[in-house]
Amino acid sequence: MNFGPLYSSGYDLLNEGKDYKKELDFVLETVSAIAGTEFIPKSVIDFGCGSGKHLAELHNSIERVVGVDRSKEMLSVAADLLPNKCELIHSDIGTFKTSESFDLVFSLFHVASYQTTFQEILAYWSTISRSLSKGGFAFVDFWHRSAWDQDPPEKRVTEKSNDQISVRRVSTPTIDFTSGIVDIDISVTFSGSSNKTEEYNEQHKLRAFTLLELQLAAHVAGLDVVKAGGWLDASSPLSPQNWYGYVILRHQGSR
Repeated sequence: MNFGPLYSSGYDLLNEGKDYKKELDFVLETVSAIAGTEFIPKSVIDFGCGSGKHLAELHNSIERVVGVDRSKEMLSVAADLLPNKCELIHSDIGTFKTSESFDLVFSLFHVASYQTTFQEILAYWSTISRSLSKGGFAFVDFWHRSAWDQDPPEKRVTEKSNDQISVRRVSTPTIDFTSGIVDIDISVTFSGSSNKTEEYNEQHKLRAFTLLELQLAAHVAGLDVVKAGGWLDASSPLSPQNWYGYVILRHQGSR
């Protein structure tokens, strides 16, 4: 994938309807329900932080905040948004190494589903496990295979514009129902106010997971799934109708 100046500017425009505060509140509230008290982490790391919009919603009392992403351009956008105390690291999640551990580890916007090979999946969950403190919580969302089988991805066209930029994105999926992997060909056109235009062709490969697949992969990395449900639905367990699911994890043996 290529991420040029117009792309990084247009990313948030494409996702302007996304309620980052509501999503982060959901993460903290569902974790608090498991903890039995209001969960206020002292340290947080976001894997696949993108433009930093979730991190921007964290309370400023949190002592240590880290965002990790493989796109330098997206991190540049995040750097303009976030306070200086937030450390931004350019790295692929699977190869990320740290000697620190964090009270809250999260990875949102189905970053987990971008891990499609056996090696990528194991590396992803190993990174989550290594980065999580002994008593901490990890929160990960994903594409849910049961719902995906019933209602598979379809071709979509998205067009957005504001005073500075216009964006048109065409997403065309090719589905492998045996593996649960979809290859999405994405054509994106950005038009700036100075008549400058950027065009990108991207190939996104994602995998839809069953809950059992996630439980097994996480278990190998030393983590247990302590709760699973539909995205932004704290009251019900994960169901075949939930296209997007989430899991909350802890180190094995944690209480």
